[in-house]
Amino acid sequence: GLGVKQEVFPHFDTDIITIDFAYPGASPEEVEQGAALSIEDAVRPLDGVKRVRSTSYEGAGVVVVELVTGADKNKATSDVKNAVDRISSFPQDLDRPIFSLVAIKAKVITLVLHGDTDYATLRGLADQARNELLNRPDITEVTLTNAPYREIGIELDTGTLREYNLTLPQVADIVRS
Repeated sequence: GLGVKQEVFPHFDTDIITIDFAYPGASPEEVEQGAALSIEDAVRPLDGVKRVRSTSYEGAGVVVVELVTGADKNKATSDVKNAVDRISSFPQDLDRPIFSLVAIKAKVITLVLHGDTDYATLRGLADQARNELLNRPDITEVTLTNAPYREIGIELDTGTLREYNLTLPQVADIVRS
């Protein structure tokens, strides 16, 4: 059956920098080895950094940099960006990382949705839960993490392709655009 696991973290006041990146087609292991660990190693020794952790999943990942209390968050963000920009070992397919500075000054609740069903059903339920939570006046932000990307499957008939004088790469280019 479906279930929801809830954890409540106490009130805390900290600043974090998130580094989100896409690595299309990569497995979670490739995301970790190809990008997440390099980013962690580059930012961990920087001034003002308290803790670094990452999550890697299919085709994307995020590195979370927690700053020490009272750190100059603008300087730390600039230092983190510069350190990541200097990494030369990124795979060619890795999209440019997106940096966000997040000031957290409230209670945080993590909800983990799980169940013996397919990803599409779980994703739909997660979207529904997020929308319902955002409709509450006392909740200002809900972030959906580790959710699988939506996919569209396209089946092609080779006879129809020949009839229109199209190749699979041409169709892929049309879909991509």
